[in-house]
Amino acid sequence: MRNSFFNVKEIEIIERICQQFENSWSYKVTNREPKRKIAVITFYGAQIRKIDERLQSKLFPSLQIRTGTVDRFQRMERPVVTVSMVRNNHQGDVGFAQKLERVNLAFPSTQELLVIVGYHDLLTSKPGTVGGVYSEVANIVSHHGAFVDVSSLEC
Repeated sequence: MRNSFFNVKEIEIIERICQQFENSWSYKVTNREPKRKIAVITFYGAQIRKIDERLQSKLFPSLQIRTGTVDRFQRMERPVVTVSMVRNNHQGDVGFAQKLERVNLAFPSTQELLVIVGYHDLLTSKPGTVGGVYSEVANIVSHHGAFVDVSSLEC
């Protein structure tokens, strides 16, 4: 069996994001609007298992949360997609996120909002095409005022 990775800090952040969606969407469900469809995807099975433990449907009654790996989620869409990048290390190893074809599967699968939860410095410092792609994504997000550095937040 191959080792899989998980990142507890990212899981806590994703849980907080889902709670914010729940708080902002619950009044709509009370008024008979459908549940908000959200996807949480990642490159690692261990991360999904840990996320599933935290994002139980009873805690988010106004949301329809679907989780899965990037590979299993391909060609499916949701209005809101949160991508957990998982890796955070000093060796510069971004793991599966180094393969641009896998990133292409993860990022365009959203209809309205894409949330990327990951270690910005690790992803953007990667030399070559990989770091360039992440840097470009970060620049676009920053340009639109949507970049949030959560490294100093307490979960």
